[in-house]
Amino acid sequence: MERTISATPRHSEDELKQLFTKTLKLSSLWYAYEMLKDDSAFCDLPFSEQFYELGKVCHQKRLDNKYKLLKKDSNIPASEMIQPASELAKSNGVTISKIELAVNRLIQPEQGIVIVNGPAGTGKSTFGISILDHVMKMGYKTSYYDYTCEMMMLTSMYDRRDAYNERLSRIYCNKIIVLDAFLLNTTSSTSLLFQSSDTASTCSREITCLKELLDSCRANGCSIIILSQLTIDTWYERIIADCKNSKFAALAVDAVMDRLLADPLIINLKGQSRRRKGKLQKVDMEVSDLKDLKK
Repeated sequence: MERTISATPRHSEDELKQLFTKTLKLSSLWYAYEMLKDDSAFCDLPFSEQFYELGKVCHQKRLDNKYKLLKKDSNIPASEMIQPASELAKSNGVTISKIELAVNRLIQPEQGIVIVNGPAGTGKSTFGISILDHVMKMGYKTSYYDYTCEMMMLTSMYDRRDAYNERLSRIYCNKIIVLDAFLLNTTSSTSLLFQSSDTASTCSREITCLKELLDSCRANGCSIIILSQLTIDTWYERIIADCKNSKFAALAVDAVMDRLLADPLIINLKGQSRRRKGKLQKVDMEVSDLKDLKK
């Protein structure tokens, strides 16, 4: 289709805005135009380079808009402190490369698991939530969960399978989730015990729900950041304490541990509590493989 373009400007700013924001639904492109139109360096570029720069600003604006929506739905407590990677590295005594290692593990198509251990107040929640914030700015959907609260929700819904499956789907539809205060409290005081229909095993619903959560996340490529005060070598006893003493309970706990420790990146935060000191403490960070844990 041939078209003659007049060299004489014929359209007002309002007409241009109407075209891009209303007719073409390209508000982010209009935003880029307004950002760059008076930039002398931009005006001196050839048209192809101008078009490229407009595209870059447009893309970033869309990411910023998406980030706002993702953050709103992320369930991150408003009181939690979020730090950019540079500040996170400075406050926790970690390197940017180690933070990038964790991020790269989590955003792969297949599931990644990052386990962050440390005493109370060493910055586990800040670390996990800041990682979520970082990947949301990359466009990934994330969500934060307090482990005990979420397990109580799942166990209470277990007999209502539609509601239970819907709850699970809202978890594993994320690319990355945080399970905070992992195993710090159990739901054994409020969860009922159930009898398996195909075995004689009796195990708490919490363990069954945890196993199904881990399986659902793995099947859907949902990565998990686990934050825990408890050292990993105590997890087995902590979990099995919530089950009746039987070989089937032990098998159920073995299955959970196998899923948790298949191939995790393990980060140990050490130091004194920041809360008690009232100021940031230097925290040493160690990244170890599972084989190092077993030594």
